[in-house]
Order: sequence, then C-alpha cells, then structure tokens
Amino acid sequence: MTHAPRIDPARLTRVAELFARNVEEGVISGGVAIVEHAGEAVYRSAVGWRDIEAADPMQPDTVFRIASMSKPITVACAMTFVDDGSVRLDDPVDRWLPELADRPVLRRPSADLDDTVAMERPITLRDLCTHRSGYISHGGVPGPLGAAMAGMGGLSSHDDDPDAWIAQLGELPLIDQPGARFTYGISHDILGVLLARVGGRRFSEVLRERIFDPLEMHETAFHAVDPQRLAVAYRPGPDGLLVPDEAANSRRWHRSPRFESGAGGMVSTLEDYRRFGAMLLRDGSFEGTQVLSPTAVALMRTDHLTAFQREKTRFRGTRRFFDFRGYGLGVSIVDDLTCAPALSSVGAFGWGGYYGTWWHSFPGEDLVAVMAIQVIDAEENLPVAMDFQTAVMAAVIG
Repeated sequence: MTHAPRIDPARLTRVAELFARNVEEGVISGGVAIVEHAGEAVYRSAVGWRDIEAADPMQPDTVFRIASMSKPITVACAMTFVDDGSVRLDDPVDRWLPELADRPVLRRPSADLDDTVAMERPITLRDLCTHRSGYISHGGVPGPLGAAMAGMGGLSSHDDDPDAWIAQLGELPLIDQPGARFTYGISHDILGVLLARVGGRRFSEVLRERIFDPLEMHETAFHAVDPQRLAVAYRPGPDGLLVPDEAANSRRWHRSPRFESGAGGMVSTLEDYRRFGAMLLRDGSFEGTQVLSPTAVALMRTDHLTAFQREKTRFRGTRRFFDFRGYGLGVSIVDDLTCAPALSSVGAFGWGGYYGTWWHSFPGEDLVAVMAIQVIDAEENLPVAMDFQTAVMAAVIG
C-alpha cells in the first residue's frame, strides 16, 4: 500500500447491526465498540442492555470485567522497568520471588508430585511475559498437579494474600522446564506479584504510576470506581437463554481486592483501553507522553515462540490458535492470513478476555479496534469478536 488507508464510516455501521442481531437472537445482552483511525476515534456504538432485568441500556462509558485483557497491561508495566534498567528480561525471577527458586519439574504432566527432575535453569522475567514459566492454570493440568493447584484455588482469589499465594505455589513442581512450552495460565499473576516487589508498593499503585496516569486511564483498576456502570455478566442457562452469573456478579468487583490479579483481575472502559492500544500502536507514545520506548514495544510485538511451541502449546483456547499468529510479550501477533478466521492484516496484535472483551491494533491500517460484551466463555464468544473484526477491517478502503 503506497498511501494511508481510509475508513468508510458507512461500513462501520455494520458493527452496531452485528451487535443488534446478536442481542435479538439472545446470544449477548449488549455490546460496546470503539474504533480509532489515524489517532482519532472515528466510531463508537453501544447496543443492547447493560442489565436486562433493570432495562438499563449499554452506554459508551459502561465498565467491563476485562479478564485476560489485563495481561497485556501487566506486561507493558513490566517493560517500563526494563526500560529504566530496574530489571532485565533474562533476570531470574527468584531475585524477587525466592519462593520460586530451584523448583522441581514433573517427569510428565500426569506424574505424581514427587516424580520429578531438577530444574535446568531458573525462571526468567521473559518466561513470565511469554507464558513459558512452567506454571499453568489448574484447569489445563491433569493428575495430581491439577488436583493440588485446585486445592490452593488454582487461580488467584480476590481475598488471597499475594505473598501467601506465591509461597503455596512455590511448594508445587512445574509442569515443564522454564522456557520449554507455552503454558498459558498464571504467569501474569506471578508477574504482578513480582512487579509489586520490584516497585516496593501495591501492584495497583505501580500500575497507576507507570501506565494508568500517563495514559489517563482513570476507569481501569482492580474494582469498579463506579459500580453502577458495571455491566451485568451473563452465561447461557439450561434453556439457552442468558442468565446472570452469580459468581461474576458478586460484590467483589465493588471493592479493592487483596490480591490484584495481573492475569485477569482488572475492569476498564473501552475509551481507557483504546488509549492503551493506541500507545502500543504508536511505538509507546500517546498524545505526547512516551510511556514505553519504541524498542520495548517492538519486542512486545515480536513473536517469541518456536515452531515447536506454536504446535505443541499447552493452551486451552480455540483449536489451531497459533496456526496464523505467534505470541510476543503479552500479545498475539498475526503473521499468516491464509487461515485467519476473520479479515485481518499481517502484524495485527492484541488479546481477548473470558467475558467477551476483545482488542486488536493494526499497524498497517493505523487502526485500533476494541469491543466488549459480558457473556462468560471466551471461546463461545469468539464468533462475535471475529465478526466485529471483519466488520472493522471491511471498512478500511484505499
């Protein structure tokens, strides 16, 4: 392409039509979307209901549980410490997390907890950023290790003490040698604990200083600043109709948690997340503020996985997830359009979340696209996200 692409606003109206169709069919309660092009928000829409029972409509400033879209934010925060020389990507993490030093590694994933071999090398910061730490969520682990992780909660809880959680984790073996496999799960929760220790304060305070304040992301936190604007989370009921999910809608999101989960504990608005996606699109800069160095952003947007790791991943997401993309530091990167499930472009990067949130930035098109629904199960929500991506990319014209 020899000139900057343009956006056809009329084609972007398909996004609202997509949401409205899914609301009518009972697939989602509602959805919000925002699209930025060439540094300007060119499209916003809010369709359906934030709360079906209360007949409370979705609004552009609705607050969403962003789940795994917390992960890229956590990694970006880590890269600010790399930029200022406080840490190096290949530093062993046991410098700050001694609980994870010299952990044994299972001979095979289903082995007994004492059927182990020695760790070949320490876990590094790079391993945490790329999900190659050897730690994995309990749902992806068979046998005794899965049972042991489930016994400790597996994933962090809002009420966990971070130091106690790390200590419990440090009593368990790894499922893989550090650096060997993509083991999606709790690496970014571990990273959040590490960043709090490096920064000498609560993780939320570190994020506020290094990411949220510079980007004016005032609605992004580990609890809803204004709970009245928090969307109700739904799941399909036995009859296929949407019902509120009791666990997701608990009042835990109304208060600051004890454990601030870097893997999945944040809430945000689409305007806030647009700012974050735009910063990464524009080499670490947003509206005159340099949050990250261009080289740090380039490293985040570079595939770090080997061919073996892309093929033999321990990832419970969509089948053949890595057929058309790799994984950098906290984000996936599209590198093959021949089997992508939606219109895209090479170099597009981003991530999604369990409740149906989704974000990608497209360097070739100078484009940021963010959408959010609140229906549990990211894989079931994927068709909505892919249709959204296609609608956005179809609006890019020569």
